[in-house]
Amino acid sequence: MILSSDDIRRYIQDYALIEPVSEARLSFIEGCAFDLQLAKVEQPRLTVNSATITEAYRRLPEFVEYKQGDNGLWGLAPCRAYKLTSLETVNMPYDLRGEIIARRSLPEAGLLCQCTGIAPGYCGTLSIIVYNAYPFTAFLGPRSRFAAVQFFRITEGETDPYKGPRQGNRPLGVVAPPH
Repeated sequence: MILSSDDIRRYIQDYALIEPVSEARLSFIEGCAFDLQLAKVEQPRLTVNSATITEAYRRLPEFVEYKQGDNGLWGLAPCRAYKLTSLETVNMPYDLRGEIIARRSLPEAGLLCQCTGIAPGYCGTLSIIVYNAYPFTAFLGPRSRFAAVQFFRITEGETDPYKGPRQGNRPLGVVAPPH
């Protein structure tokens, strides 16, 4: 079951589901989703020429900070991928699962979005990967609303919390096979 705007507010106020949240933003939760604001843009280190994912091993590109231009905006060049990270952090309880969804304005600006789920027990900022498919630069400003998160209540029963490598926003890098 998807949480209503009132339920999201209650989880924010009672359980710090999302931080920081001003009173103004708390009153502006619409469509059963909480809008995320842009805090950071990164791009894959261009010296990496491959990624590997197997059952026991992951080697993914390292992301490095992408600087804002003189106009204070991030200019996302055509035919390039970027990671967009939220200003907010989430503190997922064990009875909720989240889904990040792109705001409609991103695809309209040519940015194809790869969104993801948020596991119960995850704590940290939220990120999506975007790819600029248009032949011109797309500009994004700090604190612009770039994505939203919807929350779903989990049915009764035991839920194993998130224990993955991104807990607390540690860089992923290389995850070696278990011994």
